[in-house]
Amino acid sequence: MSKTGRNMAELPVIKRSTLVEKIVSAIVEYISVVGLKAGDKLPAETELSRMFGVSRLAIREALIRLRALSVIDSRQGAGWFVRKFKPANAFRQLSPILKNFTDADLNQIMVVRMILEPAISRLAARNISKTGLRKLRDSLDCMADNIADREDFIECDMEFHSTLAQESGNKILAVLSAILTDLSRTAQQAYRNTADDRQRSVKFHKSIYEAIKAGDEDWAEDAMGEHIQDVWDRVE
Repeated sequence: MSKTGRNMAELPVIKRSTLVEKIVSAIVEYISVVGLKAGDKLPAETELSRMFGVSRLAIREALIRLRALSVIDSRQGAGWFVRKFKPANAFRQLSPILKNFTDADLNQIMVVRMILEPAISRLAARNISKTGLRKLRDSLDCMADNIADREDFIECDMEFHSTLAQESGNKILAVLSAILTDLSRTAQQAYRNTADDRQRSVKFHKSIYEAIKAGDEDWAEDAMGEHIQDVWDRVE
């Protein structure tokens, strides 16, 4: 049996009144039920329209939304294909929305960082891979080499924190961290960040790195908490 026809009885029936949001959910469920993998082609839009009992226009809008979330991609003249989904990359798109369309301020960002990042460091100390540890060291060295360049320093700093989240062993934390990282990148322009501050930041990050390298979860958690508090104290 073809992938298109397999397990069709398990797919949800779409009512027109629910339209695009439900179509998005139905297509995602279809991908899962049928077992499509990265690189596999979805049925044609006309076939999806027939399967779910909705217009081709509604199907197209749902597909475009899924493309925006990096779930699928289109190839001109070939159709729609499943992508290798990376949740952190997809949900990172939420950060400009949160920044521009909510009342979240810098202090609220710092509260979230204080809650999440020490926990991420604890988990990274437990779960980090050899590759992850090398990436962490590279980011630390990058920070030390760019004390005089604020913008490059920030990028190295963000990469350090991103690596920790990716190596935490918890995919949900990695997603939340991706959103928080972009918010934090913008927030870094709002607090004091002199060369002396950056030099002190390197010392905090070195402590975090050494704790994680040693696999000391308590030390890693405490070191990150001290770093976040130091940043928070510089909020102007």
